Amino acid sequence: MRDDAKEDAYKTYYILTVRGNQQKNGYERLGVGEVEALYVSMESDTGKLV
Repeated sequence: MRDDAKEDAYKTYYILTVRGNQQKNGYERLGVGEVEALYVSMESDTGKLV
C-alpha cells in the first residue's frame, strides 16, 4: 500500500469506465463511480486494472 493511501485511506477516487468502439472510431462510456482509496490496487498493466 502506498504511503499516501495509509495516511488517508478514506479519500475518494472517481472512476470512469470506457471501452473501445471500432464502429465510432473511439470510446464509449460504460459507467462512472467512486471508491475509497483503501479499496484501490496500485498494481496494473497499461490500460488494465488488477
